[in-house]
Amino acid sequence: MALGRFSFVNALGMVGALWPTNASAQGLPQPAPAQTWEPSPASGADPPILPPPVPAVPIAAPALPGAVATSPDLGQAKERMRELEAQLALDEARLKTLETDLGPLRHFKVQGYVQLQYLLQSVNDAASPNLQSGKLPDGIGANSIIAKPDGTTTNTNLFRLRRTRLRTFYENDFLRVFLQVDVFPAGGPSATQGTIARNAEAVGKIQWSKDIRTEVKGGLFEVPFRAELLESSMTRPFIERSWASQNFFPTERDLGVGVKTIALKERLVTNVGVLNGQRLGEPTFVLLPDLNRSKDVFGMASYKLGPLTFSLWGYLGSSQRVDPAQLRIKNFTRKGVNIGATFDHKFFPKLGNTRAYGELLFAQNMDTGVKYGFALPVIPATFSDEPRNMNERGLYLRAEQDLTEWALAGVRFDTYTTDSSVKDNARDTFTLMAGLNPTKNLQVISELSYAVDTMHAVDTPPPSKHITGYTAWMRGRF
Repeated sequence: MALGRFSFVNALGMVGALWPTNASAQGLPQPAPAQTWEPSPASGADPPILPPPVPAVPIAAPALPGAVATSPDLGQAKERMRELEAQLALDEARLKTLETDLGPLRHFKVQGYVQLQYLLQSVNDAASPNLQSGKLPDGIGANSIIAKPDGTTTNTNLFRLRRTRLRTFYENDFLRVFLQVDVFPAGGPSATQGTIARNAEAVGKIQWSKDIRTEVKGGLFEVPFRAELLESSMTRPFIERSWASQNFFPTERDLGVGVKTIALKERLVTNVGVLNGQRLGEPTFVLLPDLNRSKDVFGMASYKLGPLTFSLWGYLGSSQRVDPAQLRIKNFTRKGVNIGATFDHKFFPKLGNTRAYGELLFAQNMDTGVKYGFALPVIPATFSDEPRNMNERGLYLRAEQDLTEWALAGVRFDTYTTDSSVKDNARDTFTLMAGLNPTKNLQVISELSYAVDTMHAVDTPPPSKHITGYTAWMRGRF
């Protein structure tokens, strides 16, 4: 309809445009102008007229992988391929040479750590190293520095290297060899200190199934009688072990063989073995690592239940008392049972783990006498008689808390008696610990301890030794 009106109006306009000329020429009167029509509202709904199409510009298609190149490109690609193949062959030859020359090093690992310790002690008169015949010399105090017969002094304010361990491992699917030494300085005309072997172990591994494996160990290793003995000084936040452990196992190690089995996704561990019975750290270990023909045996079992691990340890063997003056030796039985539990859980994720440890031991004649000479059974007056047994008892409790990855704090209590049948005969030690971890492999730890020692031989009065100690130590490891 809009198109019809538009044609009619335009036709009239064209006639009107011609009419005045013809009318004027004929002398006729001029007609009125044609009426102007408004555009139809419906025309606003008509779509706009499309612009003419723009001529398309041809676009070059990108080269696809594997597409056939032009003759010059194909030649360059083949040349580049030959260069890469030559380089790959050269790299493979070099790698094969390295594997041949350095293959064993793939199974070789080196670790180490250094513990620098500052030690300061204060003692009362009864605990003084200055005692002579049970009394302090005139004018000498409990903490005075005096000379000793071996050419040293009684100074207890010093820096020292507590441990300088170098650890090497060689391990593959069937074998592990572990060697650890203490690299101590030696010097002076009669120096007795120097490099000392701590561990020398060869371990054969048997994988019975995906979940059960056995390790057969031989050499010099930690005696598995307490969990504390197996805890490495490389990670332990207290610089010394408990007093009972120091008396039973001066350096924790002995020579022998053992068989360890791990099962139930490592929740169950058993360990049995045979030892000489002469500890590393006892006076004659290097001269003769066993003083009698009989051998000692040990056994342990532990089970992990969630954050808790329960353990039971046993020991049975023999030891001896040697009388070098009359060239006689008296053997006696020794045995012990240790019950332990450990706990490790993260109560506060932002802080870190909470750990707790506890071990209780009952033993007979297990003390080595390195701290207290009277802790060993005495050769009886009548040589055919059995020596009097020493019934030992020990307990230690310990708790630690991580304070984010940068710090930690802990507390420990331990008590030990060389003979529970003797009244007022024990040493109790309380220790507080706080440490910083500036980096993953560096720790700086302070410990404050207080000990009361009433150890004494039978039929002698108990002393009342009070020892206050402070130690700050730094451990760096790699």
